[in-house]
Amino acid sequence: MDGPIRLTDAAVERMKPPASGRREVFDAVVPGLSVRITSTGVRSWALRYRIQGESRQVRETIGRVGVVSLTDARERARAVLALAA
Repeated sequence: MDGPIRLTDAAVERMKPPASGRREVFDAVVPGLSVRITSTGVRSWALRYRIQGESRQVRETIGRVGVVSLTDARERARAVLALAA
């Protein structure tokens, strides 16, 4: 897995799906936010976080790319992270 990148609409559209399984690319702007791409090309926004420093990690799907914009995904992710802190 590569390090986080500054996700943009154009960058997400250009990302190639993996041959099998799914690929997850993290955003450098909002920690834990990622775009998940399946082998069939479906792209979704997801968020990984910990609740009040617990060791267990939570993954939450925010919505599909195209239905939920990058701006909205970042706003929703920030709101969830604020609640989890």
